[in-house]
Amino acid sequence: MLPFVIVLWLAALGLSLATRFVHRKRSIFQDSGPRPRWHTAAVIVLMILALVGGVGGTVAVVRAGHSGAQAVWTE
Repeated sequence: MLPFVIVLWLAALGLSLATRFVHRKRSIFQDSGPRPRWHTAAVIVLMILALVGGVGGTVAVVRAGHSGAQAVWTE
């Protein structure tokens, strides 16, 4: 489960940093204008990583719980 947690954490950190970096470059007083090209691709990749980490972590927890229940309830 640890690899999925690490992937999820890195994806969340990456999304946070990508958003902060883009907003830092654009001033509040300037026209919002288009975002850099790399931002859209980076956000899509990081969102996919977050999805993989979340789903993989959930599956790992369910499988561990199920195997624990089987170990307790089977003779």
